[in-house]
Amino acid sequence: MGEITGPFRFKGSVGNFRSYYNSAAKKWVVATKGGANKDLIYNHPAFARTRENMSDFGICGKWASLIRMNLFDLDELNSGYYFSGITKLAKVIQTKDREGKKGQRSIISSKYKNLITSINFNDKYPFREIVCRVPEIVSDDLRQTIIINMPHFSSFSELNWFKTYYFYRFTLTIGQLSDYIWVKEEDKFKLAHENLEDTRISVRTEWLSNNTDFTDISLIASFKDEAIPADDVTVLVALGIEFASKLSDHTLAVTPGDGTMALVACL
Repeated sequence: MGEITGPFRFKGSVGNFRSYYNSAAKKWVVATKGGANKDLIYNHPAFARTRENMSDFGICGKWASLIRMNLFDLDELNSGYYFSGITKLAKVIQTKDREGKKGQRSIISSKYKNLITSINFNDKYPFREIVCRVPEIVSDDLRQTIIINMPHFSSFSELNWFKTYYFYRFTLTIGQLSDYIWVKEEDKFKLAHENLEDTRISVRTEWLSNNTDFTDISLIASFKDEAIPADDVTVLVALGIEFASKLSDHTLAVTPGDGTMALVACL
C-alpha cells in the first residue's frame, strides 16, 4: 500500500491497482489487488479456517454497526478510526464465548457491559480530557428513564477546549444494544432482539454561556412505554458536548466537529 503525493490522481481500478481516498487519514491511497478468488475462499477445503475467521469477523462488524446506529445523533462528534476500535472490542467479547465453535461464537455483550465504556470515539479530542467531570447517572429499575446530573457545573474549570468558545451544550443519547447469538438450527447468527436501534432517544440542553460561573445541568431521557429494555439488552448512555462561537449578539457559529462524545455508562 502506498500514498499518492503527486499531481496525478485516479479513483477506482487500473489493472492490478486500485486507488481511493482515506477520509480519516485525509490521504489518497493506492494498493494492489490480488489473492484467492471468491469461489475458492467459499468452497475449497483449504480455506476452511479462513471461512471461520470471516464468519467471526463479519459478525463483529455487524455488532459494531449496532453501536454506531444507536449513537447516530452524536455522529458529528466522532473522529478518527473509532469504528475499528468497536470491532476490536467485539472480538474481545466474542472470545469469551467458550462454548461456541470458531466461526460460530456469539457476542454476548450484555454480560460484559463494563467493557463497552472503554471505547474511544474521538482520538483527536478524547471526551474525558475535554470534560473534567464524572456525571451522576440515575436510572429507574426498568432502565426506561435515564437522568444525567452535573450540579454546580463550571465551564471555566471543567471544560478544556482547544480554542475560544462562547457557548456550549450537552446532548444525552440513550439506546438499546442487542446480543448477537449463533442459532444452530438455522446455521447463522441472529440478533437476540431486532430493530433496537429505532428505540434511541436524544435530548439536549440549551446553548449555555461560558460566562456563567456555575450551572446546574440535568438531562432526562426516557424510552417509550412499548420499548422498555429486556433483561438481556444493554442500555447505552452517551454524552456529547458541542462548542460554538459568536458571530453577533443573536447569531451562533457552530463548526462541524467542534465537540466530542463518549459512552458514560452501559446499564
